[in-house]
Amino acid sequence: MPPDKPEASLIDHARTITHLTVCVHAGLMAAMVLASSSALADAAQDCRSGNPDMRVSGCSRLLAETRTPRQRAIALDGRCRANIDRGAFADALADCNSAIRADDQYPYAFRNRGVA
Repeated sequence: MPPDKPEASLIDHARTITHLTVCVHAGLMAAMVLASSSALADAAQDCRSGNPDMRVSGCSRLLAETRTPRQRAIALDGRCRANIDRGAFADALADCNSAIRADDQYPYAFRNRGVA
């Protein structure tokens, strides 16, 4: 008999291991995305909280996850408004100015800068 059988068995084994490795990596990536989505949802909820200190923290976490200039402006403006509520007007002004630089078409940052 030709020795094809053992080689075919090794190739099948290698394919199975490769397939399992890909599945494990895909599962881990999906878990990371879900955890990240959950953390991002918590940050967004905190950014809308009635507690100014919690809003500053939540908006700061959101800011780290922003992908577009508009998202950055929204997170900065949320933190600006929270700083206004805390009486931290210098921080509020800096955040509003940064929000305007991120997206000068986002009107709420202008309004909150006027309040700060």
